[in-house]
Amino acid sequence: MITTTLPELPSAQCLDGMFTATDISQPELLDQCRALVFAITELTNTVARDCLIWILMERVELLRDKMDEEVIV
Repeated sequence: MITTTLPELPSAQCLDGMFTATDISQPELLDQCRALVFAITELTNTVARDCLIWILMERVELLRDKMDEEVIV
């Protein structure tokens, strides 16, 4: 039996500022959605398109949640 251990990935805080742990704003989410829609319409590779569609769905859901929070508050 062969067992392998994967190396532990560093946290986002350990990556020298490459990533930030701040909340994303609604305008930033909207920009991401627009960029994803543009990429999806331009791509011909179906696998890449499907991956981007899933990411777009997550971004739209997050945007909706943020908008709902704003209405409640």
